[in-house]
Amino acid sequence: MSAAQAARGREWLRELLDSLRQGVILYDLDGRLVDLNARARELLGLDADTVSRLAMTEVELGERAESHPIPPLARLWPAILGGEHKRSNFEAAGPVVDLEFLGDRVTIGGEPFVRIELRDDTIHRRSTKALMDSKKQLEQGVLVRTRELQAKMRLIEQQQQELRELSTPVIQVWEGILVLPLIGEVDHERATQVTESILAAIVRTSSRQVIIDLTGVPSLDEEASAALLRTIEAVRLLGGDSSLTGISPAIARALVRGDLELTDSVRIFANLQAALKAAMNRQRGR
Repeated sequence: MSAAQAARGREWLRELLDSLRQGVILYDLDGRLVDLNARARELLGLDADTVSRLAMTEVELGERAESHPIPPLARLWPAILGGEHKRSNFEAAGPVVDLEFLGDRVTIGGEPFVRIELRDDTIHRRSTKALMDSKKQLEQGVLVRTRELQAKMRLIEQQQQELRELSTPVIQVWEGILVLPLIGEVDHERATQVTESILAAIVRTSSRQVIIDLTGVPSLDEEASAALLRTIEAVRLLGGDSSLTGISPAIARALVRGDLELTDSVRIFANLQAALKAAMNRQRGR
């Protein structure tokens, strides 16, 4: 190959490397700098004098390779030559950039070279960081929203519990005597709450007489009727007596369908006053 051809080949190689978007540093196998393209010079902040000095400096490429004259490559040089991807923060003339380095061996025009590729990872890093920050903000927002919803759910549950307690108020009107005045519709859920409230009050107050006033209840469905009968049976098992007052014709029919047995533990009164009078008389007789 003539000198002219060699010169044209180097010029062609330089133009090719300068057209690349990533930085490229090219060494021959003797460690001499062959080319350092425009993008590499830009990323590393190298002026013409520095590039000239590098062109006159041979670097170690073999097992004895320990360092490199370009600062960001200095401590990474052995690993880069070993084919590892390495990243480094580097501040040249402008802002700090995140550089990614990769070294490999290539053949160009039949000649072997050591190529060091430089990629500006700044945008990717910043985008990744922005994405991670957005993710953290989203997760934090979700966490805060979840806590708010949980607090609201607890408040709703507390309010529902208070409403249930208000809808099934068990009142101790006398020592040993409990009264439960019911108003409004009684469905299965409310009937279950009635049972729980009465049994809890019996245990808490050691009462043995329970008066359930149905004056304000327009009707009972089959499930509510069955639940009321189970409440009466539960009171009996705890050693107590139950009294029913204010029974309307509709409720009477529901209780008959439920096969209510009028035992000694169940008494029926026309109104609450009569039930209270009878309960107090029984209490005095104990």
